[in-house]
Amino acid sequence: MSRILFFLLWPLIWLYAPITRRVRVLIKHGDDYVLVINKFGPGKWQLPGGGIKFGESVEAAGVREVEEELGLVIAHVKKLHDAFIVVKQFGLLMRYSYVFIELDEQKELIFNRELQDARWVSADEMSNIAKEVSIGLELVDKQR
Repeated sequence: MSRILFFLLWPLIWLYAPITRRVRVLIKHGDDYVLVINKFGPGKWQLPGGGIKFGESVEAAGVREVEEELGLVIAHVKKLHDAFIVVKQFGLLMRYSYVFIELDEQKELIFNRELQDARWVSADEMSNIAKEVSIGLELVDKQR
């Protein structure tokens, strides 16, 4: 049902999405990362994250989104770059900022009503999933 609503509202999303700023969070433990499928969307795996509220920093938005979507309480995230990166995704131009957190242990993911699914996935499995994911992995590699 959510996927049908997503595509019915596509014209409005197409107008709104290019002006919004969004954060994507790379959550890592060992060689594994977290991927999610949103209920309201095209039903594809992507990085957790969401919109950045007015006056909110990219890092604060990343911390908030991880807690809201996955139930993970984290103190801080590391911003991976300064300017927003424009990514063509699902036919839209999205403005993303990427942040990163490396966890000491692989925590259980308790996802909220916004998500259809969430799971830990190896970096090898996720590298070809979506352009936003491969960009995030490249940014993490540059930091090391």
